[in-house]
Amino acid sequence: MRDKRRTAWLTAIAASGVVAAGLMLYFIEPNNSPWLPKCIFKLATGLDCPACGTQRAIHSLMHGEWRAAWGYNAFLFLSLPYVVAVMFATFARCKTADKVKRFAMSRTAVNIYLYLTIAWWILRNLP
Repeated sequence: MRDKRRTAWLTAIAASGVVAAGLMLYFIEPNNSPWLPKCIFKLATGLDCPACGTQRAIHSLMHGEWRAAWGYNAFLFLSLPYVVAVMFATFARCKTADKVKRFAMSRTAVNIYLYLTIAWWILRNLP
């Protein structure tokens, strides 16, 4: 019983954090905000990391600006469904979640996502 209560609290805290971050990204323009974090990799190297542009892309998506979001980080369009599937598999308690977990967290799926991330990282920094 104690584990269920702890899991419920952790899920509520995680959901609250996601909602708070979403509200912040909706109302604050990432390009003009000193409050939102900047990419340390880009600051250090001048190159884009795989996630560079994600804050701006999510902000644009929330405002219906699909083309701008694509321009900021096209890989986000592949990442979001995968991340949602992993979160669903992690937090949901049903047979469907078990099936999604077996697929999304399989060695093959994780490796494919990792290789795609590395390929995106390299390709987006080519001149």
